[in-house]
Amino acid sequence: MRVTRARQKKKRQKKIRNSFLKMGVLLTIAGCLYLGFSLSNWGDSFSWAKDASKSDSTSSSLAASSQDITYKEAQGKVIGLADNHTIEVDLDGKTKTFHCQGNTKCESVVKNLSDEDGIVLYYYQDENGQNKIIDIAIIYTHKQGELVQYIEGTYSGMADSHTIEVTLPKQVAAAYQLRGPLLEENIEKKFTNGDRVLLTGIKTEDGIVVWNMEHPQH
Repeated sequence: MRVTRARQKKKRQKKIRNSFLKMGVLLTIAGCLYLGFSLSNWGDSFSWAKDASKSDSTSSSLAASSQDITYKEAQGKVIGLADNHTIEVDLDGKTKTFHCQGNTKCESVVKNLSDEDGIVLYYYQDENGQNKIIDIAIIYTHKQGELVQYIEGTYSGMADSHTIEVTLPKQVAAAYQLRGPLLEENIEKKFTNGDRVLLTGIKTEDGIVVWNMEHPQH
């Protein structure tokens, strides 16, 4: 009887061990499957991140290959003329040289400049570090004094790509040529017909031109 009971006890222990073994194998398989699934998903994400990284890298490379031009605006006082298309300007105590770059409108303004004239410039710096003038206007001379005037009216639309139409007080219709940074701006996107506008005008030989345009603050 004792032998029989001992055998039965060993059989039960063996079954328990086998059960634990099977359970361990199943858990290991399940763990591997889960791990594989997780790594697969993470791998997909990492693959997508690689593509994005490559895309960003390509974009950066393209951006680097094409020159980024930054347009600037400045006001200063004429110090002197180097020639018919090159001027030296005092900008807040610093002397800078500006070139007309074959711009006939610019050259026509430059030839009428005198020392101490106040001017406003719209320009960019080329790859050689030269300041190239896109547009220029005289805003002060000793003879004429201040040439800037402010005009408030109602925006009526665009006569063409560089001319705005404005209704002044007493329903007077006027048209002004755009100059400087406004030539690069999408006016019709920024302003709607009927908007009140404040214009910074400059008196020139061709009449008043508009250098700046904004909504009045009041």
